[in-house]
Amino acid sequence: MFIFPIRIDNFKPLIITGNSLRGSVATFFTISLLEKFNFSTTKRPLCITFGSPLIGDEGLQETISKYAAWNSCFLRVVSNQDPVPRVLINDYKPFGTFLLCSVLGCSCFEDPQTILELLMTAYIGSPENQDPNKVFETYGTFVEHLNRKVLCKDTTDHESLIDWTTPPLRAGIITKLAAIGLVQSQPLQNVDINIIIAKTEKWEKEMAILNKQAFDPTRGLNEIKVYMAYLEQYKKLSKDKGIGYYDRYKLENHIGMTMIDIDLLKFKKFLACYWEEMVDQVEKRPQIVGHSLRTCSLFEATNYRRMIEPLDIAEYYNKGLKDYLNKGSGESSDEEKDFAKKELIEFEKYVFDLMKNCAISSKIFLLGSSFMKWWGEYRDITGASYSSSLTNLLKNDNNYEAYFNFV
Repeated sequence: MFIFPIRIDNFKPLIITGNSLRGSVATFFTISLLEKFNFSTTKRPLCITFGSPLIGDEGLQETISKYAAWNSCFLRVVSNQDPVPRVLINDYKPFGTFLLCSVLGCSCFEDPQTILELLMTAYIGSPENQDPNKVFETYGTFVEHLNRKVLCKDTTDHESLIDWTTPPLRAGIITKLAAIGLVQSQPLQNVDINIIIAKTEKWEKEMAILNKQAFDPTRGLNEIKVYMAYLEQYKKLSKDKGIGYYDRYKLENHIGMTMIDIDLLKFKKFLACYWEEMVDQVEKRPQIVGHSLRTCSLFEATNYRRMIEPLDIAEYYNKGLKDYLNKGSGESSDEEKDFAKKELIEFEKYVFDLMKNCAISSKIFLLGSSFMKWWGEYRDITGASYSSSLTNLLKNDNNYEAYFNFV
């Protein structure tokens, strides 16, 4: 869709409207704006449609409905006499807030299942011999009525449906259904109001639970910081024992868990679940082009990877697996052994370049580290006569202390 150059004012709200099929154009235009602009510093647009057909499949509906900042940008006004919003009801899904209207009043609904149900059950059709375009004129009446109405009036006809024992949620639902003409002294044909009330109540409760459980990436950051602080303490205690926390975790995870390690596993599992959910939500939510996670979340995610990934690597290799980066698990072959010497030389050069650029942690030189164990075995195999840039550097113990102090 082509979008004319547009400037979003920081103070004036942008309202996009359209009726019938023009409402679909207004909706797509609004989605394009949400993708194009960063509305964290400006007012978000509001799209108001009148009698617009449903657009988008279940994927689009889920994406927008689960992201409240976008979902709140869409208001659909639908008359109980308008057939257009019902035309594509079998193939498309609703999103945004629906304002369902009748001559008795109007009610708002947000749950997609409730909206689909009520779009059909509340439809009474246009009066016979009436020009279909006349339906559009009724929307002006609804807007004027809303502009004058400041108090909520209970339009319920069936007093038997509400009494002093009726729960507030159910009473509110009955009042809303009455406003769109579903609760009348003369019941609509093939409509069981009690079933509709029960379904609506069930869906409203489910939606309330989902909204309460909605993932907020900043809500748990304080708790995340506490767990990360525990990991920092674990690193310090490991260093005091002369071993890196990677090697300590790998060793103790292999021979048995202490209480400290059990607590570490609990915190590690919590952190893993939190960040997996964050990644999942970020991938699902609508993304503004050129923008990423908010700074605080990105910073914590970087810290998380720095702290947790070494423990994941330790678990991975404890299972006897190989090639963590590519998740490979192939067994050694004769061909691989033929290249062993060349690979070791390349590894030496790689480690030496890292040390030269101070790009490697000094913890690998702790006496109990995996690298120092490897170095001891490698030195025995190559012998005292073997010489290379790395071995010449490592043979001098003073170089370790110098690297510690420099890094």
